[in-house]
Amino acid sequence: MFGLDMLRIANGTNPFVDSIEANWYENIKEGLVMKQLSRNVAPFLFLTLFFLALTVDGTAQETQRNKFYVGVFGGFVIPDDLEVELNREIIFNNYYGDLDLSNSGMLGAKLAWIPPWAGGFLATELEYHHIFNQSYSDNLVSLIGDVVREKGDVKLDNILLNALARYPKGRFHPFIGLGAGISFFKISGRESPPRAWGIFTPQGGSYDDSDTAFAWQFLAGINIDLTKKISGDLSYRYLSAYPNDIGEDTKSLDYHSHIISIGINYHF
Repeated sequence: MFGLDMLRIANGTNPFVDSIEANWYENIKEGLVMKQLSRNVAPFLFLTLFFLALTVDGTAQETQRNKFYVGVFGGFVIPDDLEVELNREIIFNNYYGDLDLSNSGMLGAKLAWIPPWAGGFLATELEYHHIFNQSYSDNLVSLIGDVVREKGDVKLDNILLNALARYPKGRFHPFIGLGAGISFFKISGRESPPRAWGIFTPQGGSYDDSDTAFAWQFLAGINIDLTKKISGDLSYRYLSAYPNDIGEDTKSLDYHSHIISIGINYHF
């Protein structure tokens, strides 16, 4: 075995280095697979719970109908890649690619109302939530092969008005809805361009920028009566935001994320 290893070294290969490279490749591959699974499996499991909740027998009228309520919630955020669109169209400056964001958490609060004239089938919510830092360390590549190395993080503060359709009877109340509002988007980091231009900065270096952008979300979940005044939520959100005044040469950024959260509400 030792002789074979020496022969491989003599021929220009190193079994120790090969082993390290193989392990590194497998770790990267495994990480990508797990991230993809988390993005695909989590919404599937949630939707399964959602449709199972529809089969729950609800014969008694809910006790919280026609009431105001307040709530707090927190959850896990799985972002899609941050899509970067540039202003420049000159071929040697035309960089392309997305920034791979890390997973993070979120916390939020809401004020809501179930209008009496809707029979408990509708609800409106004014929601605020904060998405904690999502880091990236990635490359943007030009058409001639130049690479701008990007490293930084993004975070968001979102205010949205939601309209929900819900099932009012029994203890279990499945719901589905849409929300729209504004996102306070912040990005900071550092880039290393190969030449005298950058993407978020004129000539590379550190950057720290923000924008107030349009945001919207899709919601689905189930609300469960715990007591006469307290209820709990399990919900899924698909959130999108579109900041367009970021950096030196950036035309727009497209932000999308999947959020799984739990919450608790107090009904007045």
